[in-house]
Amino acid sequence: MDIKEKSVILFNPPGRLWIRGEPRCEESLEKQPYMLTAPNNLAVYSVYFRRAGMNCRIIDYPAENKGWDIFERDISEIRPSILIMNATSLSIDQDIAAFEKARKILGEKVINILYLPYLGHIDMKKIDKGYFAYTDIGIIGEGEAVIPDIIRYYQGQSEIGDIRGIVYFISGVPSKTAPADLVGDLDEIPFPDRSLINNSLYTRPDNGQPLASIDNARGCPNRCIFCRSSIMTGTEIRSRSVDSVVREMRECRDIYGIREFLFRADNFTGDREWVIELCARLTSELPGVSWAANSRTDTFDEGVAAAMKRAGCYLVEFGVESCDDGHLIRMKKNTTVDNAEKCLAIAHSCGLMTYGVFLIGFPWDTRNGLKEMGNFVLKEDLDFMEVFIVQAVPGTELFDMLLSEGLVDMMPYGSEAIAPPVIKGTRSLSHAELEKIRRKMHYNFYFRPKFVFRRLRDLKTPAQFLRYAKLGLKLFKMFRATG
Repeated sequence: MDIKEKSVILFNPPGRLWIRGEPRCEESLEKQPYMLTAPNNLAVYSVYFRRAGMNCRIIDYPAENKGWDIFERDISEIRPSILIMNATSLSIDQDIAAFEKARKILGEKVINILYLPYLGHIDMKKIDKGYFAYTDIGIIGEGEAVIPDIIRYYQGQSEIGDIRGIVYFISGVPSKTAPADLVGDLDEIPFPDRSLINNSLYTRPDNGQPLASIDNARGCPNRCIFCRSSIMTGTEIRSRSVDSVVREMRECRDIYGIREFLFRADNFTGDREWVIELCARLTSELPGVSWAANSRTDTFDEGVAAAMKRAGCYLVEFGVESCDDGHLIRMKKNTTVDNAEKCLAIAHSCGLMTYGVFLIGFPWDTRNGLKEMGNFVLKEDLDFMEVFIVQAVPGTELFDMLLSEGLVDMMPYGSEAIAPPVIKGTRSLSHAELEKIRRKMHYNFYFRPKFVFRRLRDLKTPAQFLRYAKLGLKLFKMFRATG
C-alpha cells in the first residue's frame, strides 16, 4: 500500500491504560488511582511536524477505548509516512506490535519512531536482533531536541546517523548516536497543540471537568537512590518563564474552556521565588482556575502554601516516601519525618488538600517497619495517599544495590519485557508479601470511616457523588484486603 507523504500519526497504542510519555513514572492506571492525562509530548512534537508542512493526527487508543482493529483500520485509511508511539518499558512487549502491523500494511517506506524513556539505559548488545525488527528510530534524549533533526532526516537533508539522541535500527541491529543536548530554554518549546487532542477525555476525577497538564520545569539537584530524574533531565532546575506558563494556561481557558490544571515538574516548589511570582500572576490574571502540584517536604513553607492557595491550588502531592529518618538517610532523600509532618500541617492550615506518596520494597524494609508506616499514614491528616513498590531502574544507585544483593530477577532482553526488572522483595519479605502489605495499607486508609465521611462532606452535586462512587468501586477492586 502506498503511503501519504507528509502524514504523521502520533499515538498511544491500544491496550491497557498506562502513564505514558512521562519519563519520571511508568505505571498501570489499572493498579493505581492516578488521573489520566493528555499525551502532551505528542502534542508538542506535532507542532514541529506541522511547521514543516506535515499533516498530523494524535490518537490515544486506550483513552478512546479503541482496539487493534481500529488501529489497523486507521493505518490503512490514513496511510501515514511517519508513526510516533509513546511506549512504556512495562508494556513494550505489547506496544511494539503496532510497528509490525503498520509495516505489514504500509511496507518499508513508513518510518516507525519509538518514544521509550528507559531505552537509553538498555544494554543493546543483549537485545535479540528481531525484537526491534520493525522499529526504525528510538528517541533517547528530550524529544523536543530530537524531533527537528528527525524532520531534517525525513526531508533528505541529513543522514540518520547525524541525528543526536537516538538509537536507530537497521534490520533490527541497533546503533546509538551521540547524546542530544538538554533543551536550554524551555520557553522555546511550543505549547502542546491541544486542537489535535480530545480534551474531554482527560478530567479531574472529583468534578469531571476537563484538565490540562502543564509542564513547567525539568531537572532535579537531588540524588535520591531510587530516582532517575537527575540522570534524564539534569541536576539543574530548568524552569519556563512565568509569562510562558501563564500564557499557556490562558490559552487553555480561552480557547479550550479548560480551568483545571495539573503542574508537572520534578519538584514544583523547587524554586521558591518562581512559585511566588507565578502565584501572584495567577491570582491577578487568571482568577477562578484550579490546580494541583507536587512538592518535596523541605521546599514548602507557610508563605508558599498561602500564595498557592490564593492562586487556585487545591491539592499538593508530597513525596514523603518513609516515616523513618534513618530510612530517608539511606535513600539520600535529604528530608526528615519532621519536614513531612510540618508541611502537611501547613497545607491543611491553608486549606490545601494533601496527597502523600510512600515507597516500600527497599532492602532494609521489614514487616514491623512497614506496619509503622501504615500507622503513620493513618495518624497524619492526609486527604489521599499512594504506596508504590520501588522499581529496580537501571542507572540508579538502588538498582546497583538490589543487584549486588541478588534481590532482582534479570529478564533476558527480547524474550520478556524490556523493563526495569521486578524486585524479588526485601531481605526479609517477598514481592508477594510486599504487594499484600501495599494493598492492605490502601484498603485501611481509603475505607476507614474518617475518609469516607470527609469525602461525603465535600460532595456538592449528585454527579459528583456518582463519580466518587465509581472511584470508590475501582479502589475497592484494586486494594481490597487480601487477609
